[in-house]
Amino acid sequence: MPIIARKDKDDSPLSAKGVEFTLLSIFPRKGGGSARAGGSVHSIPSSSSGRSSSHGVYSGSSSSPRFIPPGSSGRSIPYASRSSVGYCYGNGCTAGRVGSYNAATSANAGVPRGLVPAPLAFQGRPQGGVGRSDIYGTARYGSGITGGYSPRPSYAGGTTAGYGFPFVYWPVSWPGYPDAGYYGSGAYNRTDRPGGAISVHVLGVPPGVNQTSNNFMLYGDANSNTAILKHLVPNCNVTWNSQPLFGVNPRQAVQYYRGSSYVLLLQGYNNSQPDSYTTNNATVITTPVTPLPSTVNMTYFNCLNRTLGMDLPLPYEDSAGTVVKNAALGMAGEPMMALQTAWVAILLVVLVQLLGR
Repeated sequence: MPIIARKDKDDSPLSAKGVEFTLLSIFPRKGGGSARAGGSVHSIPSSSSGRSSSHGVYSGSSSSPRFIPPGSSGRSIPYASRSSVGYCYGNGCTAGRVGSYNAATSANAGVPRGLVPAPLAFQGRPQGGVGRSDIYGTARYGSGITGGYSPRPSYAGGTTAGYGFPFVYWPVSWPGYPDAGYYGSGAYNRTDRPGGAISVHVLGVPPGVNQTSNNFMLYGDANSNTAILKHLVPNCNVTWNSQPLFGVNPRQAVQYYRGSSYVLLLQGYNNSQPDSYTTNNATVITTPVTPLPSTVNMTYFNCLNRTLGMDLPLPYEDSAGTVVKNAALGMAGEPMMALQTAWVAILLVVLVQLLGR
């Protein structure tokens, strides 16, 4: 059970182990090129079906091909629905495409470690290999980049420039910073990011919880926001529609998730983390994190934090074999497979020569 309502040692302050809404997109851009952080906010149209209608178990034709994401309840969904965003089945919801993979809230193991294939952005960087057990970072940007992707401890913050993507998703980018952005986040200010452009959603509190002192915001890719709300609404009784927006900055971060690719913000909160543009990979941030204000409803917060840890979408390999990787990059990421392929080729040559005699 994740609990991050306390201030622990300096190595784990605020640590955690454990639709129909108005979605607002940040950083509107033309094309997919890298750019400086910054930009305006605009609304994205959304559908408007009922609150409970999307939580039913799928029941389709028995002749439809199906697949089961790792870690799911055992229920499956048809091919036609595997890439739709927010389509719910059993205890999980789909979350669209993530690079060369699909994503779902029920995926637990992640995908095998390999390299980002061409022609995707950041091709050749390592990606994957990390699953839900490592989904929590801290309140420091750059935390949670684990699995050998960063030399610093997973609780520590720092630049994200040049690193790979343990969960395939890219680290979030922050508006209002010049050049390389906040700790290298400017490189990820792109509209072709896995899961879609950075979007926000201010959560409406359940009855009995004060909105002003518990004004939490979801900040991450659009598909993840859509999918996770399908879990937050029934689990924590938040409202579907977004509350009025507030200006965002990294010091409002309460908790990073999934290799700093997703974050929960709190309006008016200051986590006391440094404000820097550095991209120096030697930078290690262990500045103590300010405890949450006493006015925060910890029962509500713990529900949000627990649900995000359990249900934030992760990529998975399609068991039907629809994921197509660049062969050369795939082999480079899997040296044993390359060696086995070489031996098979040699044996085939020898066999052909023997048969020709």
